[in-house]
Amino acid sequence: MERLLKDAEAHQRPHAFPAERARRAEGIIRAACARAGITRDELVAGSRRGPIPALLATLASELVTTLGLSLAEVARRLGVTTSAISRAVRRLGGK
Repeated sequence: MERLLKDAEAHQRPHAFPAERARRAEGIIRAACARAGITRDELVAGSRRGPIPALLATLASELVTTLGLSLAEVARRLGVTTSAISRAVRRLGGK
């Protein structure tokens, strides 16, 4: 029984207050943009050129799996559709 509970705990999404998760998500997005040399506005503008699509996919996967944000929440933060987030997470294997 203890092993079952530990397994369940390991697969739970991280718990944090919504404001804290939002703050952490914004920090992750801003840091990724800085590393890629683009602005947040460029990221959400919908460009399909250069490093932006790969960055969006990586961020989508990270925000869903690490912070436990919903697909819809990640889509709103990145300026894309929920379907795009779903495809990105699935394509990257939820890593």
